[in-house]
Amino acid sequence: MLPVKRLATLTAFLICTALSAQTVRSLGATDGDFWKDFSKLYAEFLGKNKADADLLQLKPVYDDPSWEQRSDFQALAREMLRKRIVEPETWAESVQLALAWYGSASAPAQARWWAETAELIKKSSRLALVEYLHTSAGAATGFASANRRFRLFESGPLRWELELGDATLDEEGPHTRYRIEGAVLKGLFKNDSTQIDSVSGWYDPRTATLTAESGRVDWYRAGYGYGEVYNQLGNFTLDLHQTGLVVDSAVLHSLYYVNVPLLGRFEERLGTRTQAENAVYPRFEAYASNLEIPNFFDGVNYRGGFSLVGANFFASGRPGAKASFSFLRDSVEAAVLRADRFVIRPNGLSAKISSFTLRLGASDSLHHAKVEVKYAPDTRELQVFRPDEGLALKPFTDSYHNVTIDLD
Repeated sequence: MLPVKRLATLTAFLICTALSAQTVRSLGATDGDFWKDFSKLYAEFLGKNKADADLLQLKPVYDDPSWEQRSDFQALAREMLRKRIVEPETWAESVQLALAWYGSASAPAQARWWAETAELIKKSSRLALVEYLHTSAGAATGFASANRRFRLFESGPLRWELELGDATLDEEGPHTRYRIEGAVLKGLFKNDSTQIDSVSGWYDPRTATLTAESGRVDWYRAGYGYGEVYNQLGNFTLDLHQTGLVVDSAVLHSLYYVNVPLLGRFEERLGTRTQAENAVYPRFEAYASNLEIPNFFDGVNYRGGFSLVGANFFASGRPGAKASFSFLRDSVEAAVLRADRFVIRPNGLSAKISSFTLRLGASDSLHHAKVEVKYAPDTRELQVFRPDEGLALKPFTDSYHNVTIDLD
């Protein structure tokens, strides 16, 4: 990887090289002179064949006496030249935007977008203007793109796009925005991806923000199938510049362990671990910390909080109240485990640090404050280990016989 200073120097060198090969340094003041200069400049950036095809479409629009945005288009091109934008794609997108707004939007909506653009280019850096035009071009093209996907945002390895659903320009809104209904939102970053179904809300290409009212995330990334583990999302705002999102109002539905929907906090991040077996996202943490789940495993009741990290379920406590599993024999509590957190897997539960209490009659017990535990529901075998360190070295306490028991 090039150091930042060398990378900046290389970028500046490439821009200067492109500019030195460029013969057009300004765009004419009259409409006719501007068109001649712009046509020549555009051909230098895009090549003659591509330029001829694009300009053939643009010329009738440019010459239309009713096109009120001609001066705005000229101002955009001059600002791109002034800011030394040399990326051919960006120049192509400027033409694409002129054609798209002219052909598919009402006069007020066109005027609104060009006014917003005129205001934005005054205060944008070169890179910010390139990003804005790329984002706006994706919105203007919508689902008519080559891959039939609505590009919401793209920068480097990060891309957010819509598959399916509806995206409609709000012709009469306070600013340029699109109404999204029932869409599939996909996020892609390097070799990682995520998907949110049934998304409805508002998309603002000026800020690259999606303000959603609903959505659904199935935990495919963690290896679960459709409907096995999923979140119904409430209101959330996604900054499309970012690789993830947080939803404070999300409801978890699971076919495993939890028999009721749980309200909590959902979080998703791209670019972490991409294999289902070691995924650390998505994440969910239930707000309730005193859930009571009878028969969490057969004959085992649970009380505490609940969370998921990737493929792993966690039974968790809160300050002052640990999570607890109560093991029943003939409907009577026979043993209790208490810990800050238990790991839950299909083959059972475990905790590195847990207290253990074995009931001996109605009021007596065998107890240890710090042990490692494992439980296998298939065999109903509970294993208790005493680590060779710290408090774990203390013996078990037998309240019935009033003795301590030191086991190896």
